[in-house]
Amino acid sequence: MVHHTSRYDLVVFGATGFVGRILCQYLLEQVGVNGSVKWAIAGRSQAKLNALVSDLGASTLPQIVADVSDEASLQNLCDQTQVVISTVGPYALYGEPLVKVCAETGTDYCDLTGEPQWIRQMIQRYSATAERSGARIVHCCGFDSIPSDLGVYYLQQQAKSGWEGFAIASKCALWLPKVVSQEALLPAALTWQKRLASILPCVRNWITPIPFAPIVASCRSIPRSWFRYSTIKTFKVGCPPL
Repeated sequence: MVHHTSRYDLVVFGATGFVGRILCQYLLEQVGVNGSVKWAIAGRSQAKLNALVSDLGASTLPQIVADVSDEASLQNLCDQTQVVISTVGPYALYGEPLVKVCAETGTDYCDLTGEPQWIRQMIQRYSATAERSGARIVHCCGFDSIPSDLGVYYLQQQAKSGWEGFAIASKCALWLPKVVSQEALLPAALTWQKRLASILPCVRNWITPIPFAPIVASCRSIPRSWFRYSTIKTFKVGCPPL
């Protein structure tokens, strides 16, 4: 189902958070307000939405109050837009209600999650619903996927031009900057702890080459263990690809 009469082309849900503010500033610089792209901001606190509009200097930017604990408010949000961009994480704790409503209403959705166990659950629970409604649910549009995807793409370009063939394997290493505080990492750590019981049933899917595809008996297992990178003198542990 397509929202032909939607008031907005897109809504930023979680606009008052750290990533949401960055996204809103970008949209303001690129498309302005009330221009060719009709967009709005959404969040659970009217006071914080007001403050954001003031900080952005965009007094006419539309606002929608919506909360993941209130499905009716999410329904109201989706009824007004073609696309929802969600920056409300950790997604394993707060993401499902919006995915559910978007799948049911045919509203296109994207996020920046890097939580593969949650992505797997959303596919299992709402893929069929989204197919019926026409909703396009797109995960991983952010940090956890962009460096690896673009990095491998660049690597393969260089391999093709330099050695006339593609690399058959690649390794990616990331370091957190020293400015990242423990407080910033704590929500993610607590998410994994709280969701451990739901993560375990998904683990068997991670050992296949394509973790989000249906399991088939012929899939080759990928070794799961610690490895030492001699070139950078550090260790890494296998992680399910996104």
